[in-house]
Amino acid sequence: MKIDATRIYYCIFVIMSKKLSKDYLSTATLVICLFAIFLSAFRIIYHLLTQSNGYLTVPQDDFYYYFITAKNILHYGKSSFDGITITNGFHPLWMVIVLSMEALSFGSDFFFFIEYTLICSLSCFFTYKLILAILRKSFSKSWFIYCTTILASVSYSWMIFWGMEITLTIPLYLYVINKIQNYDPRLFSKKEALQFGFISSLLILSRLDSITFVGLILIYFLLTKQNSLKEKWNFISSFILGGFLLGIYFAGNYLFSGSFLPFSAQAKGLKDTTTIGFPVLMEMKGSRDGAIAFYLLPIAFLLVTFMRKLFSQSKRHLLILVLAFPILYLIIFRTFSDWYLFAWYGFSIPIANSIALSSILFLAFRKIPSRFSTILGTLSTLAISILLFMPLLIRTMEGTVTWKPHPGSIYAHAKKIKEFTDTHPGLYAWETEQA
Repeated sequence: MKIDATRIYYCIFVIMSKKLSKDYLSTATLVICLFAIFLSAFRIIYHLLTQSNGYLTVPQDDFYYYFITAKNILHYGKSSFDGITITNGFHPLWMVIVLSMEALSFGSDFFFFIEYTLICSLSCFFTYKLILAILRKSFSKSWFIYCTTILASVSYSWMIFWGMEITLTIPLYLYVINKIQNYDPRLFSKKEALQFGFISSLLILSRLDSITFVGLILIYFLLTKQNSLKEKWNFISSFILGGFLLGIYFAGNYLFSGSFLPFSAQAKGLKDTTTIGFPVLMEMKGSRDGAIAFYLLPIAFLLVTFMRKLFSQSKRHLLILVLAFPILYLIIFRTFSDWYLFAWYGFSIPIANSIALSSILFLAFRKIPSRFSTILGTLSTLAISILLFMPLLIRTMEGTVTWKPHPGSIYAHAKKIKEFTDTHPGLYAWETEQA
């Protein structure tokens, strides 16, 4: 009897499709994202348990501007980094969290970094949940949303543990996106507008330049023709009332420093001339997420723009906004500032990349038979996990078990300065080659 191999493979394929459900993919995605969070947290926990100072190298060096300033506020009642110069040059919401962690740790760096690890881990978990919710609402339970969720979640888990203000900004940014997916701004009640104003104010207080994203949402609402002037006024007035924390912050800043903006924002805005910052698009290629965005976002932007039959108008407009924002943000930033473009300024890129890739896959595979979708989802999730976790595992090992500070690292230089200041008490200033 002649056996038809093609028929056998087809039967196996069908059986596997029935066995592997979307619930399985959802659970697998959760486990993978939790493992990514664990690897990120392990870089701190390992050093704390082995009584090594290596945990100090996990956050970005700019994190210590928050950490040291918080110590000075609590122990000396002075908002100062160096103990002399008064400063307000930080994003307020993250400073409140750092202050709270420092107060609860009673001056112990060990307990502070335990709290730090917990806060970052919770931020990563909520980030994963929000990414999956956003993609599900945009693309239903398509097979590809699980691998694109992993892509964004793993990228964000590494970024969040940098200890910068984006630890709060990322989940708040995603929450705002999720909120406007639930409610079309054109249909907001006064209560919903109040809530939206409050959440948006938290996002802005977590990172002040995220006001550009909130501003884009408001501009979209105001330009919508379906609303009467009265409806627009009701929404804007309720929104402003809900964002009362912003009024308190800016008023306090003005009383404290004579300016509504923090000192750091004023310094970063110093430019000889104002030029439109299109060259920033090339700067995006400097990081992995930026390089992906450089190629994916323009393609996805065009696809979503013309996919009128596949997306409702409000959903299409939201996707366009989220896809366009990273590039618009960076152009605006470079237009008004010559400041160095740090990696955490790209907090909006991973979710935009996930939506971009999901849009492309949605268009390419929308007519695929359902019996093949789960197989594709499983294989793609497995492939993405292997591609991401090999370098992640290597970097985790390099940051823990095989960790050795590089002689030219900031940690190594700081250790030398510490050794000197221990034997030569006093206050010091230093000059760099750029100074």
